[in-house]
Amino acid sequence: MLLPTEADLCNALGITEEEYFQFLEGVAAKVKEQPEAYGLVPEIFAGPGAGALALWKTAAAGGGLTLLGQVAVGVALSVISYLLTPKPKSMKQGTAERTADIAGMKRFAPQFSFNSVQELANLGDLIPLVFTNYQEIIDASKGTSQQYGGVRVNSQLMWSQLVSLGRFQQLKIFGLFSLGTIEEEPEYKGYAIGDLLIENYQKDKIFINPATGEIPFKTSGGLFSDENIDEFQIDNANQFSGARNPTTQAIFGLSSPMPNLTYFRLPYELVRAPSKLDADNRPAARITTKKRRKLLGGWPMRAGFADGGNGSQKSGNTELDVDTFLTYQVAGGSDDPDSPDYDANAWQPDWDGYDPHGVEDVNAVTKTVREATDSYIAEGEQYMAGTALVSCTEIFNEDWPGHPWDGYDSDTRNYQFKVIETGFYECASSPNLGTHCNNPQWKDGTAGKITGDFFEVKDHKYYYEQYYDQYQLYEPCKRYVLQKTTLGTVSDNRNCHITEIGLKSKVFKQMSFANVNSKPTEEEIEKVYNDRSTLSLGNVNKYITRYSFFKLQIRISGTEDDWKTLKPSSPSNHLGLFCIKGNTPEFQYTYVRIDHPYEQYEYRFFPWPGNDVIKQVEQRGIVEVNLLNANGATDPDAIHEFICGDNNQYTVKFAGRKDCALDKNVLSNIEWDFGEPSANRRPVPGIVQGVKTGHYASPSHVTKDIFQNRTNEVKFTKIYHPDCSYPTTYPGYGNHTIIVQYKNWPSDGVSTFSLYVNENDVTPNVQGRGANGGAWGDDQTPTDLTLTNLSASDGGGQTIAGVQFHYSTSDGRGGKFIPVRSTSISGNINGYPCGKVDLPMFGNVTKTYWYVRKIEDVFISGAPPLIDTFIYPDSEDEDENSIADGSNVRFSFRLWSNDARDKVYAEWDLDSNNRGQNYKEGNKVRIRPKEDPNDDEITLMQSQIVELVVSNTFEKQIASRLNLYDAAADYWKYEGDQSSHLEGPEHQIVYCNEIVRTEDPNGIGFPIEGSSATYENLAYAGLKINSSKEWTNFSQFSGYFKKGIKVPDLINSPATDKASNLFPELAYALLTDKKLGAGAVISTSSVNKINMGIAAKFCKANNFYWDGVISNKVNLREFIFEQATQCLLDFTIIGGQFSLYPAVPFDENNYLMLPEKAPVIKAMFTDGNIKDLNVAFLNPEDRQTFQANVLYRQEKLNGFSETKSVVVRLLKQGAEDDPLETFDLSGFCTSLKHATNFGKYVLGTREKVDHTITFKTAPHYINGVQPGDYIRVFSTTQHVNRFNNGAILDDGTVVSKDTISGSKTFYYWNPSEEVVKEATADFSTPSSIQPFAGSLFTIKESEASDQCYKVESITFGEDGLIELSGSYAPLTDNGKLAILDQWNSGRFLVQS
Repeated sequence: MLLPTEADLCNALGITEEEYFQFLEGVAAKVKEQPEAYGLVPEIFAGPGAGALALWKTAAAGGGLTLLGQVAVGVALSVISYLLTPKPKSMKQGTAERTADIAGMKRFAPQFSFNSVQELANLGDLIPLVFTNYQEIIDASKGTSQQYGGVRVNSQLMWSQLVSLGRFQQLKIFGLFSLGTIEEEPEYKGYAIGDLLIENYQKDKIFINPATGEIPFKTSGGLFSDENIDEFQIDNANQFSGARNPTTQAIFGLSSPMPNLTYFRLPYELVRAPSKLDADNRPAARITTKKRRKLLGGWPMRAGFADGGNGSQKSGNTELDVDTFLTYQVAGGSDDPDSPDYDANAWQPDWDGYDPHGVEDVNAVTKTVREATDSYIAEGEQYMAGTALVSCTEIFNEDWPGHPWDGYDSDTRNYQFKVIETGFYECASSPNLGTHCNNPQWKDGTAGKITGDFFEVKDHKYYYEQYYDQYQLYEPCKRYVLQKTTLGTVSDNRNCHITEIGLKSKVFKQMSFANVNSKPTEEEIEKVYNDRSTLSLGNVNKYITRYSFFKLQIRISGTEDDWKTLKPSSPSNHLGLFCIKGNTPEFQYTYVRIDHPYEQYEYRFFPWPGNDVIKQVEQRGIVEVNLLNANGATDPDAIHEFICGDNNQYTVKFAGRKDCALDKNVLSNIEWDFGEPSANRRPVPGIVQGVKTGHYASPSHVTKDIFQNRTNEVKFTKIYHPDCSYPTTYPGYGNHTIIVQYKNWPSDGVSTFSLYVNENDVTPNVQGRGANGGAWGDDQTPTDLTLTNLSASDGGGQTIAGVQFHYSTSDGRGGKFIPVRSTSISGNINGYPCGKVDLPMFGNVTKTYWYVRKIEDVFISGAPPLIDTFIYPDSEDEDENSIADGSNVRFSFRLWSNDARDKVYAEWDLDSNNRGQNYKEGNKVRIRPKEDPNDDEITLMQSQIVELVVSNTFEKQIASRLNLYDAAADYWKYEGDQSSHLEGPEHQIVYCNEIVRTEDPNGIGFPIEGSSATYENLAYAGLKINSSKEWTNFSQFSGYFKKGIKVPDLINSPATDKASNLFPELAYALLTDKKLGAGAVISTSSVNKINMGIAAKFCKANNFYWDGVISNKVNLREFIFEQATQCLLDFTIIGGQFSLYPAVPFDENNYLMLPEKAPVIKAMFTDGNIKDLNVAFLNPEDRQTFQANVLYRQEKLNGFSETKSVVVRLLKQGAEDDPLETFDLSGFCTSLKHATNFGKYVLGTREKVDHTITFKTAPHYINGVQPGDYIRVFSTTQHVNRFNNGAILDDGTVVSKDTISGSKTFYYWNPSEEVVKEATADFSTPSSIQPFAGSLFTIKESEASDQCYKVESITFGEDGLIELSGSYAPLTDNGKLAILDQWNSGRFLVQS
């Protein structure tokens, strides 16, 4: 690179850069010519010692360097080499350095991916090395102290497992910190995750080793189970586990549902007219009644499947074939009959029957729905049509591609779908939506319609009942719809025995509606309106329950095998589905575990429509599914499993319930139920409302239950509570399962028993108790507290006979929870859970804990009714006397009997659709005798006289439940019913644990792979932590180390291994230890331990400490050289021995550096004993002084360090403009003084050192000289300096950096010449220099030089001579090193 002045010279003479460098090369050759007098000096040659060269080469080939006589062949890597070496990568704190060339253990390796989890280490990666020794040095004379050392270390994960526990996850990891033996484990308050110290987290959510009060830690390997810590075992064994966070195809579920010929209703309002009408209020009553009918109407959505498949497939009876095309249609067009774009199917027409209310609100709803539907459908996307997986292939009738359907301005639009995987769907019978759109069809007796019920105002009838299925208007919850589908898939990344898949789900419904639960009876409402008052219902806005379903499927990874659904083989009503139940917009964390053969598998989570589940419930009454609920995941009773697969090769385990029963009541939120049924109430003559007696029994004690065979079954005996959990761990949240006896409450001598229950332990019951957990209610206050023994069939133990918490199921079974005292349950004390007896509360009130036992009826078999029919009872008694004024009332009738026909039970009730007419209060009817259907000579029941309940007010129930099956429905009936799947999929695969069995401790016969890891010579922590709102990411687990790896002590005697932060001791370990470093190839004899000890004492005396982590790939030799220089040490390799030695003079007694001490000169070289002297000046950029910006680390004990900087510059004019050059020591330096001294050292070297030399000499001239020593060189060989270069212009003008005058000997070169020549001229006389016009020149320095050099290397040349290189080490007038001159005052400005 040209200097600025050199560029000016080129411009002045009009020569090129290449020509200028040709001149420099010529000068370099010319200066090597010695004066003629050197001909009298004998030639330097190798002599007899040259024969040793062959020996050296042989030794070198053998892998080491040797000493030849007294010649120390080697190299010293000093500060000048450091400054000329490209800077290494910044060793920022926290990233740490890794030794790639060190043959450390590679059995564990880097790390893979709470929302994200730090990833597991890969096999083959190197293991970090932690070196530190925290210390506080007190200066008693000054009353001050200085802290040095300590380092925060990021861990690698070598074992991890995520566990779902309902409302949160639990993460278990082994965080690997270092190879070797750590002297002292980190303190609890020194750990951190990311940038958050762990002590700021709730400590009860982190597992603490009870023996130490700290996070479990192994300083030199071994297993935690050796210390009776089983928190990290799987199936009671030390198995390998790796957790990761899948990032692709991790989200799954159904979303964005679209209607399929379904109806909707407008928001419910309590609309009534008074029954007492006159001319004044009749008009208002008519308007009100029209509105009530409108609100009851089912309005068509005007969208759905119009074509595809055969008739059986359209009706949902046969599965669709793959590749079948389906057509979905959204009706559109103008609502103006005079417009050419008019379409009668597109909009709801107005009608006098809706006047004055109109249908604008109806059309607004369907417009919004159709716009949304169009936006949901895109070509190439996957959808579920019912249970069939389909893909959209084409969209028709778009004005232009992607043009959205926009209501009145869009025509009817068709969407084509292609079946990808078979399944059921439903479709219009004809390829258009005309029939569907032409609704509602009121049952008003016109055009062949039947006459339905009506509201009546005077002589006006308003028919409110309508047709549904017959006119292709379908219940939203019972009709297959179209939905977006997102399939979730995850594959094993390695062969394993167990795969645990964690799920995160947000499942809920939000209800914004009238508070229909508060509706009074129609009679009460009538009274209000007849009193000329009004009544409206309050509003409900709350989250309610929803169920979301999916299938879990499996196949061997990498194959195209068909997916196999993992499902139980029994019972027959089990649908093989998994489901999530939720009622809040909070995430739930669940999991599924699959035990399988040792192989890699692929898993697919296939969303399943809730409407199909509803169809199954409609057909079967009760179905079962696998309910995932990890709230009780630590309770063995909450872990369920089933075996499946063609060869029973899969075992599926999960927390929740595998026999979760679903029926109409379970799938219907009671918030939609009327407090009192909605009914049509009007005055009529004699309407039967019911019967006063409804059953018959013979003998009289017989009940229907005797015909249902059942038995009692003990479901569990347990306690689930943080004070005394079963098992011994408790996640710290949720509803408990416990019975508490409160003694002396509510008064002295009285005991109240209360049941608290976790919702997972509750069977759905007609009383609705325990559905959301918490207090059961129905507290018991028995008068007799005597303990009663329980039979073995009832589970054994003792109970209080008068304490039973009963419930009944919708299928007629019963169940109960009872308190139990038992000495056979683990953890009991005197039969009570953990001995929790008479715990003081307040006053003299105490509480005692009881185990909870659940006993429930289980059906064995059931008998159908012998007679099941409708009957018309007689209006006369057996003597033909009239007992009723009316006729045509009808009863439903059922009768049971045993085989012997000596036990009979019958029941009957009013058929609400056939109430008869003209009956009066007090009328009775007769049910005729009933004979055995198989033998008419046997009379099973004599005739029965039944008194009727008759009213002169007609009241027909319209509805008692507004929104059946809403908890599972895919599509809504009311806009106020919003489900969590409307905006997107509800589920996400958040982790995958791949577990390899390496132990079979119980001898069950499980296949194992490999052997258990012992983690020998590894320092690692075991962390078990629960997620929470404070911590949702596990980004980087770190620990604060005050003491690092134990290494040999090079200072004290006798030597012991200890933690150290002296770099020479660390380097010695890296070079000689077979586990930590290169000890397998470098023996201790190849390291100069004495010099290493001196260097260690030097570092300790001057507080040059190295506290850091090695974990990045670097060359070991380069690493030691770089780090040594930053500790003011030279790294030498002399005679095959590695060594470190102070690079500056020091006191040999206390090892403090002595900047004022003169260096020891080991040899003198002159022109008489050297040859081939070369002088190489540093490039200009390498001679530019700078401001040294040195970064170091300010440690905070157990906290996070802060990177600080100190700027060192020369204290001279212009130095403030020097460029800023940064030196990053923050990876190991924790001291301002250390950083400052290093800055002075490199800056002083840059200022004073401007060249290096090389020469040859005979071996006997350098006896005792070693790399790193100082020598003097006296030579008359001419030198030149590029700063003395210049040019003589054509007019004789001299151009140069400095003014040149007087007689000078110089080398010159003219572009017209081929060689550089020498001349002498008087630069003060123009005529003297005119002959050299147009030439470049450089001044010749002919005076002899006597300068000091630091030996950098000593090697053998090919001619047997010794080649020596050295860097210039200028001395002050008093013989001290110039680079250290004025070290502590007057030369440097330090700014921090």
